[in-house]
Amino acid sequence: MEQSMELYSLPSLNISNCVTVKLTERNYILWKSQFESFLSGQGLLGFVNGAVSAPLSTVPGPQNNGVTEAVSNPEHQAWLRLDQVVMAWLLGLLSEDILSVVVGSATSHAVWSNLAKHFNRISSSRIFELQRRLHGLSYVTNLHLWEVQLQRR
Repeated sequence: MEQSMELYSLPSLNISNCVTVKLTERNYILWKSQFESFLSGQGLLGFVNGAVSAPLSTVPGPQNNGVTEAVSNPEHQAWLRLDQVVMAWLLGLLSEDILSVVVGSATSHAVWSNLAKHFNRISSSRIFELQRRLHGLSYVTNLHLWEVQLQRR
């Protein structure tokens, strides 16, 4: 017996049940994976990744004496409401230390972009530090091998 997908409805999800950690300096990949999965399931991932951009805030309205007046765009208002919900979720899942990285961000996309820049910079610094340590370790290992060879002679 075939059942239509129309019989299934999206479950009402609580973000704290789906994103189980607050973002800290140490768990970006884990946090990002959980948050993206949650937003994707809600059809809201485009708000943070930029795929869903803001509609114009005003649209042409009625003409008055031959002049078209701009009126508030209801699509922009709906977009803004959803974006602010996504932004509130984002901010609620950041540790106090990370909140300082996104202060002043006006949209969820701006918050997301600032986080990505912050953690990409940290990742680059970490790679450089690990390469420096590895180089130092190989120098010490080579020096030790050289000393061992001298002792054998």
